[in-house]
Formats: sequence, structure tokens, C-alpha cells
Amino acid sequence: MNKLLNNILKTVIQLIVLLFVATGSEANAQYPYNFSYAGLPLSTTSIVRHFDEQRAVVYYEEGGRGYVSLVNVVSNTTSTVPLDAGYLMNDMCIMNDSVFLCGQYINSTTHYGCIVTMNLNAFGSGSVLTTYFQPSYWVRMNLKRIKGFEYTYSSGLQRAKFLLVADIEYACDGSEPFPLYYFSHKYTYPGDPSMCTVNAVLEESYPFTVTGSYGTTQKVLRVTSPYDHIEIIHDVVVTDNYVAFVGLQVDSLYKITLHICDKGINILSSNYSAVPPQLSDFDNYYVYPLGKNIGNPFYRACALGGDKIAIVTQDEMNTATNEITVRTIDLVTHTMTYSQELYCLSHPDLKDIAYIPDLQKLVLLQHSFFRPTSSYEDIFCLVDPLATSSSYSLPGITDNVYHYKHGSLDAMKHSYFISTGGKYGFVSDAGNFSTGNICYNMDSFNIKKIASIDVVTEPFDYDQYLPYPTIQHVDEVSSHLQIPLHCRE
Repeated sequence: MNKLLNNILKTVIQLIVLLFVATGSEANAQYPYNFSYAGLPLSTTSIVRHFDEQRAVVYYEEGGRGYVSLVNVVSNTTSTVPLDAGYLMNDMCIMNDSVFLCGQYINSTTHYGCIVTMNLNAFGSGSVLTTYFQPSYWVRMNLKRIKGFEYTYSSGLQRAKFLLVADIEYACDGSEPFPLYYFSHKYTYPGDPSMCTVNAVLEESYPFTVTGSYGTTQKVLRVTSPYDHIEIIHDVVVTDNYVAFVGLQVDSLYKITLHICDKGINILSSNYSAVPPQLSDFDNYYVYPLGKNIGNPFYRACALGGDKIAIVTQDEMNTATNEITVRTIDLVTHTMTYSQELYCLSHPDLKDIAYIPDLQKLVLLQHSFFRPTSSYEDIFCLVDPLATSSSYSLPGITDNVYHYKHGSLDAMKHSYFISTGGKYGFVSDAGNFSTGNICYNMDSFNIKKIASIDVVTEPFDYDQYLPYPTIQHVDEVSSHLQIPLHCRE
């Protein structure tokens, strides 16, 4: 009898969903649920970004190969396009009707950084043109983070710009072409047979081209010396008027670094030979000294609307603490306006963050001890990045379906967010968390105000390279699937 009732309930839910899709949804319509969990039990690397009212794009890996799916979170249908073998992605963003993923191509001898793009409107057509763009055909790069924006070129044409954070691998002894002969800083140790890694940021114009005038095909790589200037860029974020790179500098003190660049045709390129030198905004940056510590912070950044950003990390001052630090910065004034800590019941593993504009709240995905289940779980906590009170509490949830691990999240429409861990995930209304639900558990988390840090200005002449790219286009066949619904409220 229970099995029969469950089958009847599933049928009713599916009919309601189909009716909702068939009749359409108005621009501000809510989803027909507060929480919905669906998918297949494959835990893997996963990235999710929202596309429109009902659809999100999910990247996942299976059998060592990458896949991109366009998922309808109401009908639970998906169209999936495989990437060519060897292409594994780390991040993605959506601009207009196209998705852009960044990562690397790996073969038996080497690896190259790669940006992959495809038009999302083609996912239902059966054939999807996939573009593989390698910013440099010989530098061993791994592209880690990507953000983009549109701008109007001098001729009146609309173009786009992508900013990326990358790691570059090279021979420590200098036996390879990288670092380039004209770089002014130290990168190598003669006689060291091992491989070294250096941090870099990259600017790419779009539509991608290999040749053409400099202004319309700008490709700029800025490299940080691991010896002369110990700075690692962690993330990049785009606001209404700026592009900001967030990182950490380690010298006599630990310092949060913030490179604030005006949005426009040129973001990263500098001309040191000009008199006086023509410097990009990237060369003159801002730091927020943390002081001497034994921490190991890695900052994740997101835009808060306007020109404010939040940066979030664990282990900011000490690797033994149970707090996650949230700092809000106004890019116009370079001021750290709010700082606070979310208290966890065990040492947390911060995985991802997203901002929900309708709620003006951050969602933090972290793994730590969850009191209601007395176990370690992936927890989704809310934080107010503009809170002025000395302390407050906000709810957090864990899924109560399979307790699988999640790796990525993004804001959907209204007060909803989506999270995935592979070929599965859930959508939830962050403005309607409550106790006594079947699909998820809830608890309250305490957040307290801490001191903000005054800003200081610093300069550095980062090495610069204008790379030579390659590009190829491949037609991929998309597949369509109805994914199972496991729990909906």
C-alpha cells in the first residue's frame, strides 16, 4: 500500500510539474516547491551556474571525461554535451546565451590552459558547436577561475572580456622557454631538476581570434614571481564598474591583496618603456595587513551588487579555529566596511559561496559538524554581508535525502539557490528555511562582528607576456534525459 501511495504521489507531482511547464510561468513566478532534490548518485567534481528562470548549467566528470548539462529544475529534464577527451574544467560563467568554462587540456606529455564555450540555445538541437580556445599553445597552464563582462569597442561593436586566474608549470632550472628571457624577476634555480608552479592572471577578448589588430584581440598574461613577490591571486570578481582580483601576499606580514581595475578595453596591459611608464590598474594595488599568523587563508570572492564585494575564507589567522571569516569591501572607496565570523561546531571545510540579491544574503557551503544529526555534513549557511549588529543568528540546512557531498552552488531566481555534487543536486528557497521538513534538516548558526582592517597602497611591476593562442571548433552530439526526483516539498 505504501509503495502504491508513493507511486501515486510521484505521478501527481509530475503532473503538477508538467502543468506548470505547459502553462508557463510569469516573470516573477516562484518555483512550485520550496525544496527539490533530483539526479543520479554520482559524486564527482561539479560546477553549477544559473542560466534563466528554470534552467541551470552543470559541469561534471564521469570516467575521467567532462560533461556539460543544461538542466531544467522544474521538469527535471537535462540535455548533456560531452567535452573532448582530456579537457577538464575548474570554473565557468554564463554570458547572454553562452557558457564559458575554464580549465586545462591534458595529454600524456603535457597540459595547456583552455577556455571552452558553447551556445546554450543549441542544446536541444542534437548538435552543439563547441569551441576550444587555448590562450597559449605552449605554456603549461591550468586556468582556475573565470569572470567576464561586455563592453563597447571604439568602433561601436559589442565585445566581451574575460579575466582569469591561472597556475603555470615550468622547469625550475630554467631549461625551458618559460620564464621568458625578458622577464625582470627571479623564477628559476639552476640545478634544480624539479617542476615549479607560478601564479598568473590573464585577460582575453571575445569573440576569440588568433590574429588581428591588438585592440580587438587583446591577450595579456601577467605573472607573479614566486621569489621576488610572494603573492597568490585566489579569485576574480566583476562588479558594475570594476574588475577585482583578490589574493594573499606573504612577506614579513600576511596581507590580503586587492587589485581594483576599471572595466574597459584594457585591464592588465602596462607599458614600462614609455616615459613616464603607462601602468595598468593591476600594478598599483591595495593590501589589508593581517599581521603575523599561523593561518592558511584562501579567499573566495563574489559581487554583492553595485561595487561591493564579499571575500570569505577559513583559517584566516589560525588553522585550528572553527570560524569562517566574511569581509565586505567597497571597491569605490577601497574600504573594508564589515567583517564578521560564522561560528562552526568543528573545523570547517569551506567549499563555495554565492550571493542571493533578493535576500541580500550570502550562502556559504561548508563541511563540518551538524548538531541536529550529530554527524559531519555539507551545510548551507546564511550570512548577512552588510550586518551592523555585534552578533546575530541565521539558519543553515543539510539535505536529508542521501547526504551526498556537494561542491558548487549559485543563486537562482528570487530567493532560491542551487547546489550540485555531480549528476545530482537540489534547489532550495533560502528565504523559507523551516524545521520539521522531510527533505532537509535545519539549525541556527551564530555570526559575530570582528574588527575590519585599514587599507594600504602598494605597487609592483608584474612581468607581462602577450601569448599566442590556438582555437578549434568541434560539433558534439547532445543527449536528453529525464532525471529522477527524490524529494520535493
